Amino acid sequence: MTHSADVEAQDSRRDGFGRIGGALSWSVLGKAVRGILLFLITVYVIRRLGKVEFGHLTIARTILGFFTVLCWMGLTQALLRYLPEFRVNGNAMGARRLIAVTMAVQTAIWAALFAATFVMRAPLERFYHAPVGPLVSLGAGLLLIDLFVSTWSNVLTSWYKIRDLTAAQSAGSLAYLLLGWVAVRQGYGPAGVLVAAALANFGIGLYLMVDSRQFALLSSRGGEGVRLRQVLLYSMPFAATSLLNLIIWNPSEILIVGHYLPAAQVSFYERAYTIPQQFLDFVPAAIWPLMFASFSEVFARDRSSLPRAVNAYYKLLFFLAAPIAVWGALVAPRAIPGILGSDWAAGGTLCSIFFLMFSATYVSTPLSLCLYVLGKSWINLVINVFNAGLIVGLNFALIPRYGIMGAVVPVGIVIAISPFFYHAVVRRLAPEVKVPWGFILRCYLSALPLVGLAALTWWVRKWYGLLAISMLAGLLTLVSARLFRLLGDEERAVLDKLKVPMKSVWMKVLFAGAPA
Repeated sequence: MTHSADVEAQDSRRDGFGRIGGALSWSVLGKAVRGILLFLITVYVIRRLGKVEFGHLTIARTILGFFTVLCWMGLTQALLRYLPEFRVNGNAMGARRLIAVTMAVQTAIWAALFAATFVMRAPLERFYHAPVGPLVSLGAGLLLIDLFVSTWSNVLTSWYKIRDLTAAQSAGSLAYLLLGWVAVRQGYGPAGVLVAAALANFGIGLYLMVDSRQFALLSSRGGEGVRLRQVLLYSMPFAATSLLNLIIWNPSEILIVGHYLPAAQVSFYERAYTIPQQFLDFVPAAIWPLMFASFSEVFARDRSSLPRAVNAYYKLLFFLAAPIAVWGALVAPRAIPGILGSDWAAGGTLCSIFFLMFSATYVSTPLSLCLYVLGKSWINLVINVFNAGLIVGLNFALIPRYGIMGAVVPVGIVIAISPFFYHAVVRRLAPEVKVPWGFILRCYLSALPLVGLAALTWWVRKWYGLLAISMLAGLLTLVSARLFRLLGDEERAVLDKLKVPMKSVWMKVLFAGAPA
């Protein structure tokens, strides 16, 4: 490569990281806004519906989660894989064909599943001893809206148009908050909650469909498209893996808990599981599609840059997850009954356990993404088949005998063994990729000062007092990160590209000449 070509490639990579940095800040901000709005409406729904009706809604939504993954067919990942390539090559025709194929396949699968729900109504009600059949049919019919929103969201993500996507999704979350409040207040129950969510998504979908025409701006309207067979061969392992992930990394055991235990116990387990997941996953869930698209682009430009990208991803995940996990585990026993009511007090301890357990899942996340970028998605499939079989088998063995705790133990076992599988495989395929164990340990050590601050929560009686102390915990976390020198010159260069308010202040707080 000539010197001029090398300089051009470096400039291109810098521009790419700049786009990713700007998109990242908008993605995280949007996820935070949506998370707050969702938390507010969920608390209101729980208090108005009660444990039993919320348990029915939870069972229906869990079933619909499996329907959603089946309809996606892994094609959302295909969009993130091929659309960045089409953008780089200026291939507008390929982009159009891929979007059309994605929507056509997903619609056909949705139609079949929606029809099947009417046959499943009676068996579902007998299995759960609850009127969940009509809820599943209603939710399945409304699912088509979610599919189109997901497609157009991934189109915008592949073009790094995260600001537009964030604005649309945040507006949709606000609409859901208002519509859900009206639906529950008017006595429409769980069905009203499902309809409110669908109406909010419908507005998002209309906006995204118009705003997703970025491929029309490509330099060339010609070019070859991706064949349907090629797309399906790529996406099918993702479809299977997504289905397995739903079993492993989501409270899918609710479907078993709901058969053996009352609906109120379903509500109890779902909240204890979901609250830690929502707080810990708000950044990873926001950036995963973006990281997938950016990893694919970085790998296409320079294969040797993959270890650096994986290392940066690890640092981002644990820099954020470690203090959230520690603080959540410390305050959950006080916060859960304070927010949801005194009859939820027993969920605080279980919530603390899940906070610590779920933070460990991020050891596997970058390694799993690395396998996708390397084109080895089938390995993820094999690992997840084993994990899913293990967790389902343990659920059926332990839940009837030990109740709620019988659902907790299998989750912990799978989280503990998964990193060993991923690490062994990635070390063979890409020996230069490493897990920054030292950095991960320092992240948890830097969160230890939060223990002293958490003691103050036991003298706080109101939710806004807990919120104030949690804000202090956030400031203490930033100061502790500086004292423990978690971030260095490389992280400084990346963060300097982010467009966030008061950036100069944050940079002064976080950095104190930390080593690269």
